[in-house]
Amino acid sequence: ASELAAALADELPLIKRDGSFVREGYDGALDEARGLRDDTRRVIAALQARYAEMTGVRALKIRHNNVLGYFVDVTAQNADKLLGAPLNATFIHRQTLAGQVRFTTTELGELEAKIASAADRALGIELETFDRLAALVTAAAAPIKDAAEALAQLDVATALAQLAVTHDYVRPEVDGSLDFVIEGGRHPVVEQALAGDGGPFVA
Repeated sequence: ASELAAALADELPLIKRDGSFVREGYDGALDEARGLRDDTRRVIAALQARYAEMTGVRALKIRHNNVLGYFVDVTAQNADKLLGAPLNATFIHRQTLAGQVRFTTTELGELEAKIASAADRALGIELETFDRLAALVTAAAAPIKDAAEALAQLDVATALAQLAVTHDYVRPEVDGSLDFVIEGGRHPVVEQALAGDGGPFVA
């Protein structure tokens, strides 16, 4: 129960393939995949800020197009910094245009691959979590069944006790004789129906 409470979100989808049933904070890899899936711009902006600080080039931008994918874009004046040591160990030259030079990094390439597969990866992790949790529940089937049966008996007993107190019901005395005596008998269904209409029940 504690594992399910920790793993499962408060609001659950009807179908597991819809995802979003694992609680945030339960699985670090899942949170990372969701972050990339849902917040790509913020992740790229954070990387851009780090690269700008690392290189000292404030005008450094990370851009995207369908040919190159994600790339680091700097003006031609700032390109020499990235082409020279020690930054050339991190920044790999990709393309030179009239006023701009484009680079990539191993980290940016890996991040792009992660972004591309983030949604599939997030769902895959969730489905693995589902299968693992289902296996845990199945392994505990016998004690869960025993607990459910005990709770069912308690549920019936306490519900009837509450009903008896609320409506002033009396437990009949049952003995071994054939006598059948009812004094001031009430029919619970008819009584409740009449009470709903505001009418009295005659014993």
